[in-house]
Formats: sequence, structure tokens, C-alpha cells
Amino acid sequence: MRHLHIFLTTALLLLICSGSLKAELDADLQNRLQNIRLVVLDVDGTLTDGKVDYTSYGTFSKAFHVHDKVGIMLLQNAGIDVALISGENNDMIKSRAEKMKIRHVILECSFKRRALEDLVQGLNVPLNAVCYVADDVLDEEAMSISGFSACPKDAVPRIRSMAHFVSSHKGGKGAVREVIDLILEAQGQPQTLSSLQ
Repeated sequence: MRHLHIFLTTALLLLICSGSLKAELDADLQNRLQNIRLVVLDVDGTLTDGKVDYTSYGTFSKAFHVHDKVGIMLLQNAGIDVALISGENNDMIKSRAEKMKIRHVILECSFKRRALEDLVQGLNVPLNAVCYVADDVLDEEAMSISGFSACPKDAVPRIRSMAHFVSSHKGGKGAVREVIDLILEAQGQPQTLSSLQ
């Protein structure tokens, strides 16, 4: 009987401690989200599914999700700036950025941490107010210095293990929108299209 009492007491303490730890982690996450003033997005594998479809004529296409576009509009409406940093350089990214009214677009970038540091310095935004969303190791250093980092469900394991938040959606399938909704909710900002009118 004594052994059973000790076991139950230990189990109860473990439950209390884990609940306390979860609350502390949730509070830390909320604090990070509330501080966000700039959202920086990788493109391939994050805003797209990472696939590149080539035609026999040598042209190619990438698919973007409309949910992410609306989310970016809501962010901008809330006064939160958005930037793209990509290792690629093509007209498709430029066109998409222009359509989403994203002013800060850094292309053909091999050193994303340095690009991020230059960007925040120019915008006078502290790194702890940056949300960085990406899916692969080219973004690892930039993610590591950002106040909040997130990745799609299908990001590479190394990125999933370091991100503050892993989306339940894959890249190009609404992962960015899920992160945006977290930020808007934490900051008490509207998440409806009526707020854009």
C-alpha cells in the first residue's frame, strides 16, 4: 500500500510539473509572438511546396497558396512588415511579391543571416521582433537569431528540431498562413477580410 501511495504521489507531481512547464512554454511562445514586427519568409518549400515543374519548352512553374496571400494581407493591414529572402532569382518570385505588395525582396541570397541582419538594421527592427519561416538548412543561421522561428510540417528534420513552432501544414499548403494566424491572434489583430476593407 505504501509503495502504491508513493507511486501515485510521484505520478501526480510529474503531471503538475509537466503542466507547469507547458504553461511556461506557452507563455514564452505568446511573448515571442506578441513582439513580432517583421515576418521574413523563405520562398521555395515554404510559400511553395518546393516542386519545380518544367515543360518541354524550358519554362517552369511553381504553385503558391491563396491562404498564405490573404494572411500576408492581414499582416500588412495590422502594421506588421513582410519580407522575402530567397536563394533563387526569377521573375515568378518578383511577380508574386509585387502582387502581394511585399516591398522587401532579397533574391539570389546565399548568406541569409547576413541579409537578415542588414534588413533589420535598415528597418530599425530588433531581431527579437522577427518571425522567420523556412524549411531548409540554408535558413538555419537566420532562424537561429530570430525572436520566433517556424517551419512547415515537411521541413527537413534539422530545421524542425530547432524551430519554435512546426506547422501542421506542408510548405505551399497553408503553413505560412497558420504561422500568421498565430501572430495575429497573439497580438489581438483581426483575422477577417472585413478588416481589409
